[in-house]
Amino acid sequence: MKLIADESQEVAKGMWHEMMTTLKPSVRELQLDNPKVQPRDLSGEPIDYWVLASSAPELGPDGEVVSIMGSIIDISHLVWAQGLQERRLREAEETKRQQNEFIDITSHEMRNPLSAILMCADDIRDTLTQHTFCNEDDKVVAECIDAANNIALCVQHQKSIVDDILTVSKLDSNLLLITPVPAQPVAVVKRAMSMFYPECHAKKIEFSFVPHASLERLNIDWVLLDPQRLLQITVNLITNAIKFTQHCPKREISVHISASPNEPDLGKGFDYVPTRGEPVDLTVGEDWGSDQLTYLHVDVKDTGCGLTKEEKEQLFERFAQASPRTHAHYGGSGLGLFISRQLAELHGGQIGVSSEAGVGSTFGFFLQCKRMSPNTTSSRQAPSPSPVPDSQAINYAGASRDLAASVPGLDHPQPAPGNHDLEKLHILIVEDNLVNQRVLSKQLTKAGCIVSTADNGLLALEHLATTSFHSSSTNGVSLSIILMDLEMPEMDGLTCCKRIRSMEASGELTKHVPIIAITANVRSEQIATAKESGMDDVVSKPFRVPELLVKIKGVLERLEGR
Repeated sequence: MKLIADESQEVAKGMWHEMMTTLKPSVRELQLDNPKVQPRDLSGEPIDYWVLASSAPELGPDGEVVSIMGSIIDISHLVWAQGLQERRLREAEETKRQQNEFIDITSHEMRNPLSAILMCADDIRDTLTQHTFCNEDDKVVAECIDAANNIALCVQHQKSIVDDILTVSKLDSNLLLITPVPAQPVAVVKRAMSMFYPECHAKKIEFSFVPHASLERLNIDWVLLDPQRLLQITVNLITNAIKFTQHCPKREISVHISASPNEPDLGKGFDYVPTRGEPVDLTVGEDWGSDQLTYLHVDVKDTGCGLTKEEKEQLFERFAQASPRTHAHYGGSGLGLFISRQLAELHGGQIGVSSEAGVGSTFGFFLQCKRMSPNTTSSRQAPSPSPVPDSQAINYAGASRDLAASVPGLDHPQPAPGNHDLEKLHILIVEDNLVNQRVLSKQLTKAGCIVSTADNGLLALEHLATTSFHSSSTNGVSLSIILMDLEMPEMDGLTCCKRIRSMEASGELTKHVPIIAITANVRSEQIATAKESGMDDVVSKPFRVPELLVKIKGVLERLEGR
């Protein structure tokens, strides 16, 4: 029997030297070669022979080593098991890394064409809407406008699926966090509803908001919670309710909100989905303050097709729908309720359902939050909620309107700046996707901007050297702002932006160059990286040109106010 690994030989020498120097026991793991001993794993394959060698010196009266007592223990299977665990862990981490990379690449490749499709659909609709045609052409024009609106609707649907997949990826990687900020839950829920009023109107669905008396009794106004998660879950539940109600004879959807100092008990017939871990009080952290713990409860009730007992058991699982006919008849990815369940549990709450086939369903959830006293509210800088309808109960039913107004997101969400402002804008588009480059250039030109293009970061730097920003340029061309893609050959957007900021610091550029990242990389860490590289703002694909123009104007005004 001998030591077969150089490392083991060195370990043995070190063990002997340490023991003789310190005169203390020594324990080491050694790999040995013994033809008579051949350990095997569970499948019968040979494995390395490892022992745990222990040695202890016996000292005489004068302190000298008289003898050495040693022993070895076969630990081959223990070392093999540890190695197997480490290999499995590395493989799992690599699989997760590859999965996230695949999702990011897929998301990026899907968002790029979606952005061009959306802008082209808007361009077709706007062109047809703004021109006058002969009476006999009215029907054809109306059909073309409907087709453009349907294209835009499909883009929004595809975007929502991509967003859902990214959200699931973040949940799997434990990257989603609950961030408590002062918010008005009633305003957040109304904001979620405001996205669907036109659609409900067009589909003749009676859509109402029903606040519970407990809000007034507990004086619920501002609370500490994560409004984005509340909004996301409410939007998911309303989307489901519309999908399953729109073809029913009776079409009613109501959104209820209430509050309680204790965990809600919804009574007979309502089943909460069991949490996957032990329930915790989310609000004990420092960020949550010391005000009273409150449970916020939201219900979305509909008169849709309802669910059988068997169908209810399939809900809230990844990619699961109530039954095979659900996907075939109603579509969807089966991720909305799964994501809602995850987000509710992250926020210290639960989600559940009460339903009867042929009658309708009630999907409800509760979240932990902290009620804020007036003094606490005034001491924090609370964000202003988006404008939403103020009425306590809003009902929409009636005939369909123009499709552009009836589908959420098809109308431009933000008004574009006036042409007087746009005529002053000289924009450089840095984009390697020539289709996206051409479509965006055309849209901005139609909006009144003067547009230049570059296919990558190197060409962008060459163009920048000819502008009035460059110290060596005497009569340089005008430039207001750069729209910079991130993923490009030759030189990517992040590298180009860093180079531009370095040129500003060295004096090669005379002043700050406004840059907005236009990207299909939408993970929060990717957006943060873009801003850290020097981007003034980030616009995620797909986007609409009016949204982009508002963002451009905001960046320029902010930089001018420095």
